[in-house]
Amino acid sequence: MGGCFITDHEQTTMTETLDRRVRRSRRLLADALLELIVEKGYDAVTVQEIADRADLNRATFYLHFDGKEDLLVAGLEERFDELVSTMNQVSAAEPVWENPAHDLLLFRHVAENAAVYKALIGDRGLGWVMHRVIGYIAREVERELAQDMPPGMRVAAPLPVVAHFTAGALFGLIAWWLANDLPYSPEEMARIADRLCVRGVLGVLEGGGVPD
Repeated sequence: MGGCFITDHEQTTMTETLDRRVRRSRRLLADALLELIVEKGYDAVTVQEIADRADLNRATFYLHFDGKEDLLVAGLEERFDELVSTMNQVSAAEPVWENPAHDLLLFRHVAENAAVYKALIGDRGLGWVMHRVIGYIAREVERELAQDMPPGMRVAAPLPVVAHFTAGALFGLIAWWLANDLPYSPEEMARIADRLCVRGVLGVLEGGGVPD
């Protein structure tokens, strides 16, 4: 009879194993889609091709995603989450506007994945991707600003406006960099972004007044 029971430890181990398998399957599918987008463009990619490239079946694909759009968004956001986590580890104790390492990590990430991002930005049918990316960046910028601002500081514009302005400017800078085949190094682009985007935001914060 004892063999019919599962201990809490065994249940936890089984859950962790299942979670790892789920994460692995989702990552394999996302990687497969991004590879195929670089090779043939988003519109030409089919779910069957994604499953075949990931060495999984269509049933597994639909177990995790409603379609390739859902997969693309999830795959991109997972990579953005990893990037943000790395940024937070690098500068956990400093306000975002005082640490240019964020910009450097971002542009290095873009350079390492240039083929994917260039294919996505260059595809006219993927305008919704641009809006999702800008929205993600804006949410992160707003979170960091709200977290790092001194209590009582007034700003010259509402934080959501500042965040979306910064996100749009940063996205435009990255899109130009990719479209022109990365003419400047990630280090140079990080310095440019720091001057144009971060310093501009800092000016709005400082221009809005001082803490009450």
